[in-house]
Amino acid sequence: CQKAPPNITPLRLGGVSMPSADIGLIGLAIMGSNLALNIAEKGYTFTVHNRSASKIDVFMVVAKQQGLDGKFVLCAC
Repeated sequence: CQKAPPNITPLRLGGVSMPSADIGLIGLAIMGSNLALNIAEKGYTFTVHNRSASKIDVFMVVAKQQGLDGKFVLCAC
């Protein structure tokens, strides 16, 4: 996972510090990425996960263009 933006409080689980978010989303295909961007515009923070890191890279370019890149905590496996 990437490091949390400074405005997101870390959550501690079993001695491991993890960034917390309001909503989690798995899958950044067309529906998932649009859903995440639309809800982030309303002020919520997201943890997003996708199997392929390349989708996350593309997603973050779009989020940054919309000024929403600080609203996401990203994970890829």
